[in-house]
Amino acid sequence: MDSFNNKAIAITGGASGMGLALAKYIASRGGRVSIADVQENALNQAVDALAKVASLGSSAVLARQVDVRKTDQVDSWIEETKRTFGQLNGAANLAGISGRMGIDPIVDQKDDDWEFVMGVNATGLMYSLRAELRAITPGGSIVNASSSFVFKAGPTFAPYTASKHAVIGLSQCAAREVGAQGTRINCVAPGPVNTPMFHGTSGINEKALASMSAVQRIGEPEEVAALIAFLLGDESKYITGAVYIIDGGLGI
Repeated sequence: MDSFNNKAIAITGGASGMGLALAKYIASRGGRVSIADVQENALNQAVDALAKVASLGSSAVLARQVDVRKTDQVDSWIEETKRTFGQLNGAANLAGISGRMGIDPIVDQKDDDWEFVMGVNATGLMYSLRAELRAITPGGSIVNASSSFVFKAGPTFAPYTASKHAVIGLSQCAAREVGAQGTRINCVAPGPVNTPMFHGTSGINEKALASMSAVQRIGEPEEVAALIAFLLGDESKYITGAVYIIDGGLGI
């Protein structure tokens, strides 16, 4: 139960869904967590929830409102995380949006929606990854969230799918760049998961997606969090540049 003993992990999108599930997992196992999210109210609620499960108490939790599209906000948050905890051992970049998935084909693609989705999911992830790589302790681990839709694209999914392809490309380039330092970069590619983003996405039919998967259901945030925690932890030291699909067999 102390697999993250005294380790400091930064998490974007940490106020809800998979990010909050991961923060709870790490905090309950002796780790320190720094969560960033654009949602202020959700952040406050997340802090209360984390304080209840953290092995080290509320001192093990740092929360900041951050828009990952703003490089100065990202840099300040990571710098504060390292100052507060004395080190940065890992990070999970889970902030993401779906945009107008299920609505616009490419011929009707709105410029502002494309820029918003790419800004959060691709550029925002790059800003986060860059700041984390500058601060991370050698031998650390970073996990980035792609999507199983990268491997099973659908109509009207263009901005989201393109942005999640970018995540894999960024991650694998980074894995090559920092591998000699013992730092690892991996991706998870979740399918449908019971999160606020999933339920807030237009054009998504939960029952239909569940029936298409091998396990006949959608995933839970805690299930994805457990996979991310494995990739952040010491048990996966020979894994880097990998993409782990976790979609209940939707893509097979």
